[in-house]
Parts: sequence; structure tokens; C-alpha cells
Amino acid sequence: MAEQAVPTVSSASADSSRGEQQLREELAHSREEVLRLRDLLIVRDRELGAARGRLAMIEQSSRRLGEAAARVPIPGATRLLQGLIRLVQRAIR
Repeated sequence: MAEQAVPTVSSASADSSRGEQQLREELAHSREEVLRLRDLLIVRDRELGAARGRLAMIEQSSRRLGEAAARVPIPGATRLLQGLIRLVQRAIR
């Protein structure tokens, strides 16, 4: 009769510890990846906030120019200022 290989207690324990070590390494790698992605998200969020702030400033100054153009009594000046404002607004979009 052919003998069947029966795992010993020590080999089963070694396999278990190797599997546990692999899981720990995978968990550590996953944690590093999560931290890396979190850092990227923080940077992107900061960039988006800065862009929104610049856009708000440009819109505010554009609105002020529009209000000033509406008060100018010279007939051609209003049209000229409104055209300039449209150019600036198109440039920021």
C-alpha cells in the first residue's frame, strides 16, 4: 500500500504562521495605499479650494465692473465696458 502524507503539527503550524505573515504584509500595504490616496485627496481638495477662491474674487470684480458700467452716463462707454467684462468672463471659464 502507498503511504499517504499526513501533515504534522509542526508543518501545519508553519503554514499557518506563513499565511498570517502574508496577511499582515497585505494589511500593511493596504494601509500605506490608503494613506497615499488620502494625501492625494487632501492636495486635490486644497487646489480646488484655491481655484474656487480665485473664481469668487474674479466674479466679484467682474460684478463691480458691471455695476460701474451701468452707472456711466456716456452712451458708448457702457457698451465698451460690458464688452470688456464679457471678454474677462470668457477668459476665466
